Amino acid sequence: MAQSPACPYCGGTAYRRVDKSVLVCAACEHAFDIQHDVCRACGQLNKSEATACAACQATLARDTVDQIISARIKSQTQWKKDRLETTREQKKQEAEASERRMEAFWAEEKTRKEEIARRMAEKREREKKTLIVVVVVAVVVMVVLVAAVILVALI
Repeated sequence: MAQSPACPYCGGTAYRRVDKSVLVCAACEHAFDIQHDVCRACGQLNKSEATACAACQATLARDTVDQIISARIKSQTQWKKDRLETTREQKKQEAEASERRMEAFWAEEKTRKEEIARRMAEKREREKKTLIVVVVVAVVVMVVLVAAVILVALI
């Protein structure tokens, strides 16, 4: 079985066929126009901008229509790569923004819980003081009643 030609950009030898005239390197995702980038004389895979084969120096002819189609395919591939990178960057930014929002939420929640705890402590303190006042008043009333009963009994 014949060895696939090495990619002139990355050296990879695995390709996938996009359609009948385009190969894409599995390693670097560079698209090759089979009719222009593969030398008809020796089968060498050449860089897209090459005008002569790197191995045998045969002319790699290309007409204007081939150039336009090749440029269109390359621009679509680049657009896809750019769009994927943009999407990844947006997703990363959204994740970071979400993380910041969650941190702000949890900080706000912590502050809210601390405020509730402070108010509950103040309420307990007020209830404690009120209870002390009620007990003192009750003791004073009892002492006054006992003193009144004793005075009435002595008179």
